Amino acid sequence: MNTFLFPHQQQSLDDYAIHTCGIPSIIMMENAASGCAHAIALRLEEEFPLKDCIAITVLCGLGNNGGDGFAIARHLNSMSRFSLNVICIGEEHSLKDDALINAQILENMGIQIVWLKNEADISSALFQTDCIIDAIIGTGGSSLLRGLPKIVVDTLAQKQVYEHSFCIAIDIPTGIDGNNGTAYPNAFKADYTCTMFAKKIGMQLFPAQDFCGEIEIISVGISDTMIQSFGNMFSYEDADIAGIMKKRKQQTSKVDYGRVLIIAGSMDMPGAAALCSLAALRSGAGIVELLTCSVHPSIPMEVLVTVLSHQDGMIDIEQNKERIRESCLKASSIICGPGLGQKAGKELLKLLLSIPLHIPVLIDADAIPAKHDIEHLPEHWILTPHCGEFSRLSTIPRSDIEQNSLHYAKQVASLLKCIIHVKSVPAITTDGDKVFITHHGNPGMATAGSGDVLCGIAGALLAKGLSPLIGMSLASYIHAKAGDFAKSVFGEESLISSDIIASLPHVFDPSLLDSWE
Repeated sequence: MNTFLFPHQQQSLDDYAIHTCGIPSIIMMENAASGCAHAIALRLEEEFPLKDCIAITVLCGLGNNGGDGFAIARHLNSMSRFSLNVICIGEEHSLKDDALINAQILENMGIQIVWLKNEADISSALFQTDCIIDAIIGTGGSSLLRGLPKIVVDTLAQKQVYEHSFCIAIDIPTGIDGNNGTAYPNAFKADYTCTMFAKKIGMQLFPAQDFCGEIEIISVGISDTMIQSFGNMFSYEDADIAGIMKKRKQQTSKVDYGRVLIIAGSMDMPGAAALCSLAALRSGAGIVELLTCSVHPSIPMEVLVTVLSHQDGMIDIEQNKERIRESCLKASSIICGPGLGQKAGKELLKLLLSIPLHIPVLIDADAIPAKHDIEHLPEHWILTPHCGEFSRLSTIPRSDIEQNSLHYAKQVASLLKCIIHVKSVPAITTDGDKVFITHHGNPGMATAGSGDVLCGIAGALLAKGLSPLIGMSLASYIHAKAGDFAKSVFGEESLISSDIIASLPHVFDPSLLDSWE
């Protein structure tokens, strides 16, 4: 599992390592610089395999990020295969603490530092080089640049440095906000970023993600366990699927894997229920029961189907409320909303809230309420809106949600006291405190029925006993990975939702690919 940090969490971790663990700050900086320099050297050898001496310009600020830059320059210089040009942005007398120490070490070793003290100095500086390293501000910066750093990145863009040099950022590119992913228009555009401790949350969000390039995490001598204890934002890796979803026992039966109840579909959209049901079965649900008013011919024969009466082409909730209640009380997890129709969705939500349910309930699509319809939901309930539905739920403009989905997802989850999964890019799953990010997936998954497949996967995982937050976030990861595998077979343009379902076995057990070959 990957951990992401807000800049203030990294600062807290840094303070803990220095003041509680007793690691001097200059040692922390040296560990970071050594790790960055060796990673950079390896990366540059890949980028310039035929070049004997690679020219590097290191841009240093006046704070700790600049201190990292001075120390990195020293390590690179010791390797004897790089030509170093070290530039500091600002006045010499403004350097202090560890940054000052590392600048003095450079000068003591005969490595000259060029000082850019004003706009005229910056305009006349030569930035054309094989590689340029940004160690100007680091995680303490934001997208609201001013002063000399702003002039520097504007000048780099004007001189088209990014088109001609391999660009590397230290910790985070200058002009990127590590909290929310906003970016100054001319932010430093890195091909490669060396970041300390863990990736910063803003680096995973757009538009900042486009400025970070390939990201390498550099160890500074702090354990992963300690780093995780300071973070509350995570993402999954492939190994987490097997780690969370335990191997089936030999002596077992279908009841051990839960009963998923799906209330979905309408006369106009019967396919949503079919996709959701098949996805739940392919994700390992023991029993899948479907309540619908129209049976699509592709509904698997393994599904227990009950056809309910309808009104205006949608399930008549009032007429069928006792039958729905009966099924709810037997279920291990409930999915409602896909293809349901808004009138039926609103009535079904009201009915479900009147039933004493102590199981995960996933509310999707037409069953997602408007803000005035609810004050809060049970903590084991899950809402899965796309950005348009999230706007209806929260009254926040869709454009604002798309720009800062993480902030608003946490805010609304805290307000409603439930789990929110926003189908944004990246996807966000949160209980208002802990957050899981899904940054896999591809544009080919923007196709009819993809959300119905996600619901089915989640319903199966929840029915097996995973907590709402873990079940929903892991389902999002599995859904995205299946979509990426489907893309590798069908391509983005031809990918359809049933391809995602067909790819699920490979995600659950990648070794199956060997038997296909």
